[in-house]
Amino acid sequence: MKIESDYHLHTSYCGHATGGMRQYVEAAIQAGLSEIGFSDHAPAADGWDPAHRMPIGDFDRYTREVLDLRAAYPEIRIRLGIEADIYPGFEKNLETLVSAFPVEYVLGSVHFIDGLPVFSKEELPLNPDQIRNFIGTYFDRLACGVASRLFHAVGHLDVVKWNFTEHQNLIEDHSAGLLAAVKKADMAIELNTSGLRKRPLEMYPSDRILSEACRLGIPVIPGSDAHSPEQVGSHFSEAGSALKNLNYRSAKILPMDLSGFIPS
Repeated sequence: MKIESDYHLHTSYCGHATGGMRQYVEAAIQAGLSEIGFSDHAPAADGWDPAHRMPIGDFDRYTREVLDLRAAYPEIRIRLGIEADIYPGFEKNLETLVSAFPVEYVLGSVHFIDGLPVFSKEELPLNPDQIRNFIGTYFDRLACGVASRLFHAVGHLDVVKWNFTEHQNLIEDHSAGLLAAVKKADMAIELNTSGLRKRPLEMYPSDRILSEACRLGIPVIPGSDAHSPEQVGSHFSEAGSALKNLNYRSAKILPMDLSGFIPS
């Protein structure tokens, strides 16, 4: 199954990705994609985690650049999205942002739990009980995001396994409850291929969690989580095989009209 869209692209606006937006568009065209969406880390007006997202003052420029590229490259559909973090009190800032700008879709993700990074390259200083609490809080935050109805899709759903692969059963238990909430909210999840080029060398979510999403009839949108132009569409052949094996089929995912997949 060929995947022709990539809805998780970052840019240098966020401060930890490389490459200009035009380079991402041209890489997508070279890869044979028909649609992409920029979903850089949304600014937080309250100053939360400024090191990993664009300042609020740059968002207008980010928006205008996406719209300019849309006009310059009519051969590919270019969408304006954001990846918004879920943290205590995130709702007001996100509501203000999406009402002031023509944002077409929002990926909801969790990157920090009480100051500790989910994507930590070093072992987190947590004992076994604290690890279980960390994982539980991660899914509680995602559930709050789903309940807010401010997102269209959950980003890299089980990425908390980054440092805790030995807790896969616990992660899958929490994922089951979250997927039930996603289904009730009529939302989608992202099939994020970035785990195949870093930790833990499998996609987010895992095959077992993706299978449960399929059983529940939850739509999927594809994303490479590219932080450089050469990562656009990375490992999409593996993602396409996983979706085909579960009998997902291509479909428009509403209400954001993205090219995704639904169970047959």
